[in-house]
Amino acid sequence: MSTATNSTTPTPNRWSSNWVFLLFLTGIIIIALWQIRSILLLTFTSIVLVIFFTIPIRRLTQITLPFNDGRKMSRGTAILITLIGVVLILLILSIVVFPQIIEQFVTLINTTIPAGIDRVSEWWDGGRVLNEIPFLKNVDLTAIFGSSYRLGAGADGVTSLDIVRYLRRIDIDPHITQFVSVIQPSLTLNLSQSVLQDIGGQLLSALGTVGGSVIPLLGGLANFLLSMLIVIFISMYFLAEPGRYVDRIILYTPVGYRGRMRTILHRIDEAIRAWLKITGVSMLVAGILTGVLLLVLADLPTQWAALGVIAGVASFVPNFGPLLALIPALLVGAVQSPDRLLVIVLIVYGVSFVQSQVVSPILANEDMNMPPVLILIGQIVFGIFFGFLGIMFAVPLMAILLVLLDEVYVKDVLGDRESVPDELIIEPMETSETYGTT
Repeated sequence: MSTATNSTTPTPNRWSSNWVFLLFLTGIIIIALWQIRSILLLTFTSIVLVIFFTIPIRRLTQITLPFNDGRKMSRGTAILITLIGVVLILLILSIVVFPQIIEQFVTLINTTIPAGIDRVSEWWDGGRVLNEIPFLKNVDLTAIFGSSYRLGAGADGVTSLDIVRYLRRIDIDPHITQFVSVIQPSLTLNLSQSVLQDIGGQLLSALGTVGGSVIPLLGGLANFLLSMLIVIFISMYFLAEPGRYVDRIILYTPVGYRGRMRTILHRIDEAIRAWLKITGVSMLVAGILTGVLLLVLADLPTQWAALGVIAGVASFVPNFGPLLALIPALLVGAVQSPDRLLVIVLIVYGVSFVQSQVVSPILANEDMNMPPVLILIGQIVFGIFFGFLGIMFAVPLMAILLVLLDEVYVKDVLGDRESVPDELIIEPMETSETYGTT
C-alpha cells in the first residue's frame, strides 16, 4: 500500500533558500537603517518633543468648558493654548532672567575662565597640583602626546603649554562667535583667546553632524540650524495628528497582533513621558541646588547663576554630566575661591548624588527603573552608533529597548507573562481607534 507524499512539505533546499533570502533581506534592512540613522534620530527627537508638548495638551483636553455646552476643550484649542503659553514663558524669561544669565556667561567665558586657566597653569608648572595629588606623578601620557611624557616634573614632564598645545589640535569651528553674536549682538566674545572655543566647536560640530548627513555640503552652524528646522517641522506634523501615525503603525501590524502592538506603543509612550518628567525635575533641582550652594558655601558671588545653568543642562547627560559641570566651576573657583576647590567638587558631585539616588528614584516608575550600569552601557553603545545625540538620548532609547524585550521577547516569544506584569493603561493612546485590537 503506497502513501502519497505531502507536496506542501518544504524540502531542505527550500528551507535553505528561505534562510538565505531572510538573511539577505535582514542585511539590506540593517544597511539601509545605518545609512539613515541620523534621520531616524532626528525623527526620534521630534517624537520626544511632541510627547513633551502633549503632557499639558492632554490635561487641557480633559477640561470641561461651561460656555461650550459642557463639552471638553478641543485638541486644536489645547495645542494653541499650549504653544501660546510656551511663547509667553520664553518672552518673560528673556526679559527678566536671560539678560543677567547671559551677562554672567559672557564674563565667565571672556574673563573668569581664561584667568582660571592661567591660575591652574601656574599651579601646574609650579608643582602645586602634583604636590596636592601625588599619584598623578606616575601617569604615563605617551599615547596622548606622542613621546615619553609623564605628569611629573623634570625633563620628560608635561607643562601647561604642552597641554594647551594638545587641546588646540582640535579643529576650531569659526561659526561659534557668529552664533553668539546672533543671540546677543551687543556682546562681543573674545573666544579666540580661550581653549573653550575648541570645546564649543567640537560640541557644535557633533550636533551638526546630524544635519550634515542630510545635506553634506553644509557644515558647522548651518548643519545645527538645519537639524533644528527638521525637528521643528516633523514635530509640527506629529503634534497636529498623532493618532493618524499611531493608527498607521497598527495597520501595518498583523491583525492578530494589533492589540499587543497598541499595548507596546502605550508602554513606550509612558516610558518616554516618565523620562521627560524625571529629567525635567532633575535638571531643575540640579541647577538650583548647584547654583545656590556655590554662592553660599563656595563663595562664588558673580558667576553662580551661570554655573548653576551649566550644571542643570549638564545633568541631562547621566554619568558624564557632573564632570562637564565641574570643569568650569573649578576654573572659576581657582580665581575667586582657590581655598574652596574641594568644596566645589563636593557640591557638584553631592548634588549629582542627590539627583540620581533621591530625586530620580522618587519620580521613576517601572518603565524607568533601570540599573545604572544599563544606562552607562546604553551611552557607550548609542554613542558609537549615533554620536553625541546618542549619548544624550541613551536613557529613553534604552527604556524603549527594555520595553520591547519585556513585551515582545519575554511575553510573546517565551510566553512568560508572570515575570513582567501587564501595565495598567491610565491614559488612552492618542489614536482614532480606527483599527481593532483583535
